[in-house]
Amino acid sequence: VIYYDEKDFKKKLGYVPQSNALYDNLTGFDNLSFYYDILGVKGNKKEIINKIGKYLDIEKHLDKKVSKYSGGMKRKLDIAAALLNNPEILIMDEPTAGLDIVTRNSIASLIKDLNKEGKTVIFTSHYVSEMKNLCDKIILLKDKKIIFQGSIKELNNEYPEIKSIEEIYLYLYS
Repeated sequence: VIYYDEKDFKKKLGYVPQSNALYDNLTGFDNLSFYYDILGVKGNKKEIINKIGKYLDIEKHLDKKVSKYSGGMKRKLDIAAALLNNPEILIMDEPTAGLDIVTRNSIASLIKDLNKEGKTVIFTSHYVSEMKNLCDKIILLKDKKIIFQGSIKELNNEYPEIKSIEEIYLYLYS
């Protein structure tokens, strides 16, 4: 268990909501600039925003209004906003819901990269394949109650008669 005071903790936390938290009438850069100021990020604003834009492969679109962005681009911009303060913990609510396979894979790669950098990523998902490929630990909820907590291997061991995680998932939620 790690303890932080509330002010310090907020600086170490990033959040990506399920619904986009963007201003469509502003450019991508202006959206990130707004969140940069709100978060109290230190450093050269333009440099930090452009670096994150490049990291997420959206830098060439930052001068366009968000209303012109695709769903995947908006999702990446939301993620960029959450990464501005270089958080140690990133919480993502359904980060790949409704996205095309290319963008879903891009976000999955990002999650893996952040984890390799030592960051903790907590995300919600209904995609079993994401759980298998991205998670060290999973928590399964049903009717607001935890019905399983542990690793994929532990889940498989708990239900050895069921062949795949997809089948376990269907069994638990039926």
